Amino acid sequence: MFTRIKKSRHGEYLQIVENYRDGERVRQRLVMYVGHYASLEDALAKMPRERADRRRQATKAERVADRFPHNDALSEQARVLREEAAGYGRKLGGLQDLVEKDPALVERDHARAQRHAQRRERAMADRRAARTSQQE
Repeated sequence: MFTRIKKSRHGEYLQIVENYRDGERVRQRLVMYVGHYASLEDALAKMPRERADRRRQATKAERVADRFPHNDALSEQARVLREEAAGYGRKLGGLQDLVEKDPALVERDHARAQRHAQRRERAMADRRAARTSQQE
């Protein structure tokens, strides 16, 4: 298993992937979509806070919805926030299980995250240099 950054229109997101053999071919299988985190360490640190934030927001939304029982939009918002909090909980639990099964995964991901950050810094420096040379 290893981690990779996947790029999309909405930015970059972290995935945990494994290779497997399909006859003669080597293929990849997505084990877990982690999300918009820079590394596994980052995800393990931020997910509990994000889950707690969603729970707080859901509780507030439920209190407001209780005051306005005929407003279905408020009830729906509270329900969505509760589901998001539960999703963070499931994802965090799954991530912790994977890390427990393969502790070296975090170390390998840390090295990948450092390389990725260095590449981004070089690309930014190159863009700045190109901009400065165009302005002169």
